[in-house]
Amino acid sequence: MGGSAGNVDLASAPRLDPGDIPLPPEGADGEAAALAASPKPRAVAALEFLDPASVTKTFTLEFPFRHEGREVREIVVRRLSVAEIGAILGGDGEVDLYDFYAAMTDLPKEVLRALRDEDVVFEGCSPFLPRIARKLFFAPTQETGGDTPSR
Repeated sequence: MGGSAGNVDLASAPRLDPGDIPLPPEGADGEAAALAASPKPRAVAALEFLDPASVTKTFTLEFPFRHEGREVREIVVRRLSVAEIGAILGGDGEVDLYDFYAAMTDLPKEVLRALRDEDVVFEGCSPFLPRIARKLFFAPTQETGGDTPSR
C-alpha cells in the first residue's frame, strides 16, 4: 500500500492516527478571524480651530431634564471629524440619523429621541450634519423642492 509524493517514497513512512496530530485550541479560528477583521485604530490629531463658533454651538433647552443623575439644561452640538463620520458609517448594523445626532451632541440617541424640544435636535444639528448624512437622510421633495427626512 505504499505510495509516493514527488520523489519521496511513503511506503516506509510511519502511519499516523487522527489523534496523533495536535489541533489548535478551541476558538482559535474565530479569534484569529476577529483580530484580522477588526480595524486598527488610526491616529487622529487634536486640532484647535481658529473659529470655535464654526464647529460648535450651545442650545439652551426649553425643557431641561435629568438623565442618569445628571441635569441637562443645554446641549452642545459640534461638527464631526472625518474619523467620527467613518466610524458611524463603518459600524455594524443600519445607520440611523440619530447615530449622527448622538455623536454630534455626546448624548445617547435614546435620550435625543425622548426630548420634548425637537427644535434643538433638528434645527440645532442640521447645520452641523456632514454632507454625506444630508444626502443619506434628506431628499428633496417633488412638491416643494425642500429637504425632508427620507428615513
